[in-house]
Amino acid sequence: MTSRGNFFTVDRRCVEAASRHKDGLNIGAAYLVLARYASGANHSSTKAGMTAIHAKLGLSRGRADAALKGLENIGLLTAPSRAGTRKLVPWGEHRAGNLTERQRSVLARVKRKREPILSGADPEYGIAYALSRKGALALTNASAGKPKFRTPEPELLFLPNSLVDGFREGDAPLARLRQIGDPRALQMLLAAYHATDLPEKGGIPRSMIRRTFRRFEVGKLGSFTVWGFVPATDKAECTALTGPFTESDKDERSREFWATWNALCAARLIEVVSYLCENESPEAQPIHALAFNGGTEEERRLTDAAHRAGSRMMSPAQIERAARSLKTSRVLFCPVRSHVLGVQLVGIARPVHRANTRKTAAWTRMYIHEAARHTTIFEQLAKKPDAIDTSPVASMVNQ
Repeated sequence: MTSRGNFFTVDRRCVEAASRHKDGLNIGAAYLVLARYASGANHSSTKAGMTAIHAKLGLSRGRADAALKGLENIGLLTAPSRAGTRKLVPWGEHRAGNLTERQRSVLARVKRKREPILSGADPEYGIAYALSRKGALALTNASAGKPKFRTPEPELLFLPNSLVDGFREGDAPLARLRQIGDPRALQMLLAAYHATDLPEKGGIPRSMIRRTFRRFEVGKLGSFTVWGFVPATDKAECTALTGPFTESDKDERSREFWATWNALCAARLIEVVSYLCENESPEAQPIHALAFNGGTEEERRLTDAAHRAGSRMMSPAQIERAARSLKTSRVLFCPVRSHVLGVQLVGIARPVHRANTRKTAAWTRMYIHEAARHTTIFEQLAKKPDAIDTSPVASMVNQ
């Protein structure tokens, strides 16, 4: 756990392994609770136990204790010490399973790094090699005189404390996750966190999953074109997000995937916030939020200002024509500089709970803090639509 950043780390493979056992959703979610309260040099020791699992997952005490015992039985958690501390077992040791005393000694030797195994002539090379085949150690392919084995690198995810704690008293995100009732929901959520790139993509890459919108050119005024947007469809590609859904036929996989995805959204663990982008390419630069639903307070305020400006700049007849063409009265309007020919609205998915990391801070500066400046621009356009060519803003792009 890292208190300063309000996040904790887990090896994604350990949580996924827990989720694949009987009662896997309870066991996997319980692992997250224990990891949230982990401490020590490697953040692997935890004094959290049945009471914390009971409180955070909304499980009865008997079921919380069963989840705790389940983690012990599958080798992802040690039994409590005399001091009541348990250890989260690293992935490599978990993969190795039961070890002999000699194997444990070799594993400890490699971990210490003080007496590395440097060649095949070392009497313990064979034991270390066998451990590497089990996944407890990794071969290094190092040059002569360098260590031949190392401990496996963890596949760390940085998860926000609020995923376990909630945003406020009584909020229970993991309880909602557990109530979905499908372990693949946990696996999908982990994949979403792993894929999320807030500063570059705004969330989960649009090449993986996105919401599309239909657009309509409402009209031009000065150097601006006012566009109208309405939602169209959600699309997903075969990626890590869809990975848990591989055992059924194509139609059944699609149905199960979207049912689970929509459940994560309904549980407020994932949100899809629409952003105006330079074009519809998955790699296009987002310009600013234009949120049909959800989003931060800053993003919603910006959306309202953009919609009011677009509505004010167009005549009632133009607005009515847009509604007829798009076949709905719920059209979101936005003025955009006319040289941005391919502008498109795209729904970008992202986890609702976000770790306070450097990447999150960079995204906040780029899109959340800058939302106030965009809002001011749109408020000026709404007040003086006949004076927009004298606006001090040179471009709506890359503000």
